[in-house]
Parts: sequence; C-alpha cells; structure tokens
Amino acid sequence: IINAIGNLDDGYILNNSPLADTLTDALGRIGYSTLGDLFLPSYISVVDQRTGDSVRLLSTDPAVSSIPLIDILLATTAIPVAFQTRNIPALDSNGIYVDGGTGIDYLPVIPVLNGGLNVTTIYAITPNRDQGENSDDSAVEGQNVVKNALRAYEIQGKNLEIGALAILANANVTSYLYGATLNRTFSTLEFEQEQLQFDLARDYGTNNAPQLISASSSSTVGSTQEQKRDAIPKVLEEKVKGFKVLKNSSGKAVHFPPPC
Repeated sequence: IINAIGNLDDGYILNNSPLADTLTDALGRIGYSTLGDLFLPSYISVVDQRTGDSVRLLSTDPAVSSIPLIDILLATTAIPVAFQTRNIPALDSNGIYVDGGTGIDYLPVIPVLNGGLNVTTIYAITPNRDQGENSDDSAVEGQNVVKNALRAYEIQGKNLEIGALAILANANVTSYLYGATLNRTFSTLEFEQEQLQFDLARDYGTNNAPQLISASSSSTVGSTQEQKRDAIPKVLEEKVKGFKVLKNSSGKAVHFPPPC
C-alpha cells in the first residue's frame, strides 16, 4: 500500500484504496448507504484543513443525513501524512477534510454534551498508543520523517484527550472511561495487527470494569462547584501527572487544562 515516491509531492504516502474497498464492501453488506442510515444517532467529526475547524455531522440532521457514508468515513480516517485529504462533495464541493481526531473532537465529548441529545451516561473509549518496549513500528514508520510526524499527531491526541476528560469530570452526567491496558502497544499505522488489537481490547473490556470519571449532580448534592471542580478523579489525575499546577496572583490553584 506504500507508494511514497509517487505520493509525497501530493502530501501523503499511503494509498488508501484498500481501505475504501473494504469499507464499501462492509457498508454494502450491512445496508448502510448514507449517514442517515446509521441505526443509532451518531456524530462523525471531520476537520476542515483550510480553517482547522471541526465539522460535526449528525446522522439525524436532515441537512447532512443524505451524504454518502463512505465519503464521510474516508475523510474522518484521512490521517495527515499517511493518507490523502478528502473531499465530501455533498457537503462542500471545494472542501478539503482530514481525520476528525486532529481537531477538538479527538475524544468527542463536546458534541455529545452540547448537541441537543438527551444524554445521561457517557462511556469514553480511548486507544492505547503509548510507545513502549513491546511496541513495533510499521514498515513505513521506520522512515524518520513519517515517525516524527505521526508521533506529533499522537502527542497532540493525548493532550486533547486530557482536555476532554477534564470536561467530563465537571459535566453534569455520569461518565466512565474505558482505556484498555494491554500487554503491548501498537503504532498508528500497524494495520497488520488490527485483529490482535481488537482481540486484546475486547478481552480487556470483558474482564475489567470502566473507571468512573464523574457522577451526575444527583450523587453530589450539597457539593459546591469549586468542590466538584477540585475533586479531580483519580483517572484524570493520572493523565495530568506531567502538567504543572499553576497558581494565580491570589495563590489559588489553577488547573491545566482548566476545568470547563
């Protein structure tokens, strides 16, 4: 799937035609043609490469529900450097879109909380991408320019994840985190190990309960907003170990990322 010499001038190194073929076949077999065909109300985010803005597409929104699902899926999986940018003709004939995970919706809690859906419980699922002794780079990631670009993408994702967890920690919903701890880690483009990743994550989910991030106001009656904000759950505390707790001029702690 690698054609680096032919594609580098166009800004990507991998041919995602196999992915397009796989998705087209799968969507055909389950009978999904447009965004509105999705069984459950779903948000899918893409990022406008020109502006950097996240564009959220809701399956129940009549304005976008008729957009071909394959166009949206190829756009929201267009990892920068790896895959070519995508156009979604039915959305914007001139638009250029990339992976939704490059924007604020890396862990997409904002549209779920503010999108008009009646949400009482949220389960956040995050990937395990940390590089460790038992991780292997894919063949293409052996090239330093690719490795550096994708590592920057992963670091950005980790920081966006922390911000999203901070939002959930202060939201008036009950929320849980499924962050699978596996016996090895996987690189971003390690497609040959997808089945193994799935099996390990499934086994983790089967044998481990999710971690509580926040509880709704009904379970925190009597607590002030400041008390709720300062009671950072252990799961979030572990995520922000590397961040400094700053203090403002009055000596009051200022959390970073700031509670929302």
